[in-house]
Amino acid sequence: MEFVDRIEKQKRLQKALNGEKSAFVVVYGRRRLGKSTLIKKVLTSNDVYYIADQTERAHQISLLAKEIGMVIPDFDKVVYPDWEAILTALNHRTQERFSLCLDEFPYLVKSSPELPALLQRLIDSRSLKYNLIICGSSQQLMQGLILDGSAPLYGRADQMLKLSPIHIKYLQEVLHSDAVSTVEEYAIWGGVPRYWELRLQDDGLQESIAYNILNPLGTLYEEPIRLFMDDMRDVIQASTRLSVIGSGANRLSEIVARLEKPATHLSGPLEKLRQLDFIEREIPFGENPKNSKKSLYKVSDPFMDFYFHFVVPNRSLIELGRSGFVTDAICSQFSRYVSAWWEKLCRQAVSDGVIGGDMYNLAGRWWGNVSRDEAIELDVVAQSMDGKKLLVGECKWTEGEDAGSETTEAGSSSTESTFTSESILSAEQSTNENGTVNTSASVQEAPKLSFSEDTLMEWPVDGNILMDYNMDQTVYFPTLDQYKLSPAIAVQAVEGAPVLASVPGTVYSIEENAQTGTTVTMEIGSGYQAIYGQLTDLTVQEGDTVKEGEVIGYIGQPTKYYSKEGSNLYFAMKKDGEPVDPIAYLP
Repeated sequence: MEFVDRIEKQKRLQKALNGEKSAFVVVYGRRRLGKSTLIKKVLTSNDVYYIADQTERAHQISLLAKEIGMVIPDFDKVVYPDWEAILTALNHRTQERFSLCLDEFPYLVKSSPELPALLQRLIDSRSLKYNLIICGSSQQLMQGLILDGSAPLYGRADQMLKLSPIHIKYLQEVLHSDAVSTVEEYAIWGGVPRYWELRLQDDGLQESIAYNILNPLGTLYEEPIRLFMDDMRDVIQASTRLSVIGSGANRLSEIVARLEKPATHLSGPLEKLRQLDFIEREIPFGENPKNSKKSLYKVSDPFMDFYFHFVVPNRSLIELGRSGFVTDAICSQFSRYVSAWWEKLCRQAVSDGVIGGDMYNLAGRWWGNVSRDEAIELDVVAQSMDGKKLLVGECKWTEGEDAGSETTEAGSSSTESTFTSESILSAEQSTNENGTVNTSASVQEAPKLSFSEDTLMEWPVDGNILMDYNMDQTVYFPTLDQYKLSPAIAVQAVEGAPVLASVPGTVYSIEENAQTGTTVTMEIGSGYQAIYGQLTDLTVQEGDTVKEGEVIGYIGQPTKYYSKEGSNLYFAMKKDGEPVDPIAYLP
């Protein structure tokens, strides 16, 4: 299959491995997303790629020595008693820079819990002559190793690459299908490259479903179980919860009733499934996630949704060889099933695209009562980046003449826009006979968000810079007594000093972070975000629009991660989710 939608990550990986100093790189994400393929794209014949299995430590070390022996003659002639022996021996034997990849790293940690701490010592010594790449499919363990502040490898990575599902537009490129068919295919396979490879081996969609999913011998028949085994201790419970949600029990009360367990016993497990991207929690647009009582839980991945929608309820028929009956059921319900994913794709298109000359923030859905006797649902709701417009849309997955025949208007002054299956894939407005989104926008008064590369911001607080931004080289953190990348600046400030908005924005989130304390993230326009940490006594809430120079909170006590540095403002910026240097926009 063609290598698509990984070019930027490939460049980042290549840059890290070709740097002046040896690099420590972490690649992670759920199974089947192409992590190993990405790594192999940049490795050379002089590099060492080792994929671990679930065997004992001595066996793993022996196998690794054999792999190294293919590059360094006679390396495998020696018996290495432990990981420190083989990794330091490799350091002494190498004559030039090369890369060592330890794939399925969680398997190694299971048999050798001391390995992360050993790697920490080797990395901190700055004596490694080779690049080290660790890769794994256990999201929980990999995130714990690199994102948990107490973990040995926290802050050590020169590059962290989390692979996500591929965008739908690349599926059309791979399958060479029309727009309507691509949406239907996406509603089954999602954005997982391995599933696409399996699909390409069959002539038609129905044939591929029958062969790979609706057959006990099919490659994907037990796929969810394999995914759960990477991250869940109790696979049966995880599968049961997904089955309940996938069958249509979306409210917590419904899930509680189906599982016959108290809500207090489910909040933690549901949150874990959400963190692992198996499910998502949806609330009406504009409501605070912390306070909303209208949460809906949904399966977040198309393939998993399809599996728990159609396979799990019909496993007995499939096991009896009566998959034809299941196929008939899928055909009768397929249009309704696809329509739900069509709505989600429309919201994604609004979030990513430009409509009527305006760019919009993350789109959501709204539902609720407008009177005692009437409830409505809005399929697409989004606020423009400048905060002046509200887009409201209705999604229709229809066939033939009815497509595009309905329009929903909001307000007396509005603009209409239509998305089709073609426009979702190409990011261009066009017409197709299948699926439309009709939108309109009403004007609201709010600060204009027009941030650009030329924008000059105000300093959010007076004080000297304690720590500089640097994502190319590591920076020394006194409290942590370690070197790591710095995605923000730390500005010295007196506890209780007011913190001002450097630029107009909309409060996107307010979070409690172990490292940065109370942290406010603001959307400031054109894909940019401003992030203010180490705050207290906030004067803003999520969803608020804030003017430049307006007080958003005050300097709080420093977290334990900045005890030696003292009270300060953690100030960061991102562009399209990637860190950028705030100093470039400050006078």
